[in-house]
Amino acid sequence: MLNWICGLSICREDRLSIVSIPRLLLLGLMLCFVNAMPLFSQPSNVSFERISMADGLSNDEVYCVYQDSKGFIWFGTQDGLNRYDGYNFKVYRHDPADPFSLSDYAINVIREDPVRSGMLWIGSREGLNRFDREKESFTHFHHDPERPGSLSNNRVREIYFTSDSVLWVGTDDGLNKFDRKKETFTQYTYDPNDQDGLSFKQVSTCIEDKYGNLWIGGRSLAILDRESGRISHFRQVSRDPYLLRNDRVRKLYRGY
Repeated sequence: MLNWICGLSICREDRLSIVSIPRLLLLGLMLCFVNAMPLFSQPSNVSFERISMADGLSNDEVYCVYQDSKGFIWFGTQDGLNRYDGYNFKVYRHDPADPFSLSDYAINVIREDPVRSGMLWIGSREGLNRFDREKESFTHFHHDPERPGSLSNNRVREIYFTSDSVLWVGTDDGLNKFDRKKETFTQYTYDPNDQDGLSFKQVSTCIEDKYGNLWIGGRSLAILDRESGRISHFRQVSRDPYLLRNDRVRKLYRGY
């Protein structure tokens, strides 16, 4: 999770017009790794521009950044969802009087649906949101202990689509697989009596490997065999240099 307290910085080459959104270089990874790698000399034609609340951003505390297929940049903040077209921001916030507004103010993760063109999925502290951009409305998915097939927990930390376009949602209490036809979820949650289930609650990141398995990171690391439904675990063993050195997994990346 990116947490840019002092606003948002954008890198531009040769001071290109900021409307050229596909060429914007968002510096999330650079900021994450700047303390872990040597600094390389920067070409003189690279400049930085800071975007803040003075420019229309709803809040300077930015949790996530996403670029959609239309070229828009979306920012999830402590206070609302922002769409940026290179000139202006459009802000979407939670409105208690509007059932079709965002379910919460704080936005943790944003993804575009690979099947339904123009549809966005937004994860918040109070549920999952599906945003229909044509209707400008949000559909909410919440945890309901009285309703089987609901979301396992309202605090959404990860939204991930596997290569077959299946939606997976990581929460503070397990992983959820979305059934598009029924609009229900299959839950993978922690159960101390289930050796083939998750061994931890919080799911922060997911990624699919080339065999179709789903790797799950959070309070530990696990791998889901999607055919059998069995989950294998990788735990910290401090004396073994070839195993996990820490049980906390914040992000998973796949090498190609």
